Amino acid sequence: MNDTASSTQAHSRFAFDPRTLSLLGGAAILAIGMALAHRFSAAQGLCSESDVARVDAHLKACGLPTRIQDIPGEAPSVEALMQAIGQDKKVARGKLTFILTKGIGRAFIARDVDAALVANFLSAELLS
Repeated sequence: MNDTASSTQAHSRFAFDPRTLSLLGGAAILAIGMALAHRFSAAQGLCSESDVARVDAHLKACGLPTRIQDIPGEAPSVEALMQAIGQDKKVARGKLTFILTKGIGRAFIARDVDAALVANFLSAELLS
């Protein structure tokens, strides 16, 4: 499994309340990022739903969070998340760069990820 998996989305949540970082720590940020990367990848047809289920089950078995809603406090809006994601160090010339997956152990760098797809995905995530 890739330890840098799209932590961009999870990190963006922490931009709103520094107290949550000390409550959850880096492992939780990475866990949420890995889960989000797999769910986003599945939504794009890159990996299977069974891979998503395996990753979520493994992270939960380790006592780690897998959803933005698992972070204490009020979840930010999609707009606020997108603004924070846009500030990530992997953004180049305004283009979103994510670490996505074609399956467990098959991560890759996706450059120029469509921001509208990310916003729609995050909207659905926050409702689930």
